[in-house]
Amino acid sequence: MIVVSAQEMAALDRRTIDGLGVASLALMENAGRAVFQAIEIQLGPLHSRHVVILCGAGNNGGDGFVVGRFCHEAGARVTFVLAADPERFTPDARAQWQQAGGVPAIAAYRPEEVAAACGAIGAADILVDALLGTGAYPPLRPPYDALVAAANASAAPTVAVDLPSGLDASRHDQRGEAIRADLTITFAFPKIALCQYPSRALAGRIAVADIGIPATLGDEFPRAPRLVGPADVSPAWPPLPPDQHKGDAGRLLVVAGSPGMAGAAALACRAALRSGAGYVTLVAPESVVATVQGWVPEIVGLSTGESGDRATSLEDALARASAVLVGPGLPPQRAAEWLDLLLPRLTQPLLVDAGGLAALATHPGLWERRAPIPVCVTPHPGEFAALVNGSIGEVQRDRLAAARGLATGRDVYCVLKGALSVLGEPDGALWINPTGHAGMASAGSGDVLAGVAAGLLAQGRAPGLAVRAAAYWHGAAAQAWRTGVAARCLIASDLIEALPAALEAIVGRPEPGEGGALRWLEL
Repeated sequence: MIVVSAQEMAALDRRTIDGLGVASLALMENAGRAVFQAIEIQLGPLHSRHVVILCGAGNNGGDGFVVGRFCHEAGARVTFVLAADPERFTPDARAQWQQAGGVPAIAAYRPEEVAAACGAIGAADILVDALLGTGAYPPLRPPYDALVAAANASAAPTVAVDLPSGLDASRHDQRGEAIRADLTITFAFPKIALCQYPSRALAGRIAVADIGIPATLGDEFPRAPRLVGPADVSPAWPPLPPDQHKGDAGRLLVVAGSPGMAGAAALACRAALRSGAGYVTLVAPESVVATVQGWVPEIVGLSTGESGDRATSLEDALARASAVLVGPGLPPQRAAEWLDLLLPRLTQPLLVDAGGLAALATHPGLWERRAPIPVCVTPHPGEFAALVNGSIGEVQRDRLAAARGLATGRDVYCVLKGALSVLGEPDGALWINPTGHAGMASAGSGDVLAGVAAGLLAQGRAPGLAVRAAAYWHGAAAQAWRTGVAARCLIASDLIEALPAALEAIVGRPEPGEGGALRWLEL
C-alpha cells in the first residue's frame, strides 16, 4: 500500500474523476458513508447521542455533511458548525449541504459567532472534524484556529475526516496547532503525515477507506513510500526442503563483541540462528567467545589476536560464509580495522551495525574500499546523523528523504530505525515498517534486528527483502510478546523468543482490512 503526499492524492482524485469517469459526488458520498460506518464500529450506536460536525468550505466539509446526514438518519442529534459562509462552499460541498437540509447548523464564520459555536463543541458527545483536508496547509487561520482549540479542549472523542485539520498531509514533523483525533478515517491511501511521528501522534487509530479510487492507480507513483505488509515479506520464508542440512540454511560470519559488550554479540548470534541461519561463526576476543558460547552454545567461535591455525580457520570461515555481519558490541576503532580488512575482499552481502556504523562515520574513506557487494546498514537516528555529518534534528525532520538520500547516495540498503522505521533502497524505493511498539526502546533491540537481517541474508534472501522482512518480523515479535501496559517490560532477548510465534502470525495473516471497505492500520 503506497503512502501519498497531498499532491499525489490530488492527482489520484483527478485521475479517477476525469480519467475513469467516476462522479466526484459519488466519491464524497462513499467517503462520508465510510466515516459514519467507522464511527459506529468504534463508538457504538448513535441513537440520541449529540454529534457535532465541524465543516469547512471545501470538499472535506462536504464529506462532513454526508457524515451528518447518515448520523441523523441513525437517530443521532446532529449539529453542523460552519466555519465558512455557504456561499463559499465548493460545488460538491454545497450539494451535500443542501441534501442535509434538515440538520441544524451553527454559523461560526463571523467573529461574533465563534463563542456560541465553541459552546456547542464543548457540549458534544462525539466530534467530527471535517474542517480541512489534504489540500490545506498550516498555519490555521480564524475561525479554524478557535474551532480546533475548542475541539482539543473537549472531552468528546474526535473523529478526523481524511486528516486531522491543521496537518500538512505531505509532512510528518508537526506537533502543534492541529486537531488531536482519537480516530482518523483517511481515503484511498494513507498520507505521509499519518505514517511518521510526531504528526502521526495526532491521528489516533487510523483506517483507510475504499471510496472508489482504484488501488491500482497507486502503481503510477513508483517512488511513493510503501507500508510493509505480510505479502511484501512472506517470500522471505519459502517452504523448507525436506532434505535440507545446515549448510543449505546459510553460513553467517559475525564480527562482534568486546570485553564488557559480549551481550551484543550474543543477541546478534542468537537472533541469526533463530531467523533460520544454519551455521553462525563468531569472530571475537577469546574471553568474549567463551562468554557468548555459554549463552549460545550453538555458535562456532573463532578467537582473534592469535596466529597459526586460528588465522587459517578465519580464512576458511570467511570463504565459506554466505553473509557477514560487522559491528554489534565492537569499539569503533576495532570495527574500522575489520572493515578495512573485509570491505575489499568480500563477495558476500555485508550488514553493518553499531560499532561498524561509527567506524564508517569516523573513517569515511572506508566507503571507497568496498568491493561491489550488497551492503546493508541499520542506524538509529544518532548513528544516521553521524553517517551523513548532520544533526539528529535534521534527520528526524524528514526521515523519508534522509533514508532515501543515504540509500541512493551510498548505494546501500538502509534501515533508519525508530518508531515506524524507514527502509531505503539503492534505487530510491522507500518502505515504512508498521510493526512494533515503544517497549522495543531497550538496549540490545538493535542487535537482535541486525542478527535477524543478517541471518536472512545468509539464507540467500535478496538484500531488500531481507531487511524488509527482518524489520517487520522484529516488530511483530514485540507485538506477539506483549502489547499495552506490559510492553514496557520487554527486553531484547524476549524478542528472540517471540520470533517463532510472530512468524506463524505473519505467514497466516491477511492484508490489513482484507475483505472490507475499511482497512484498519496498526501504526
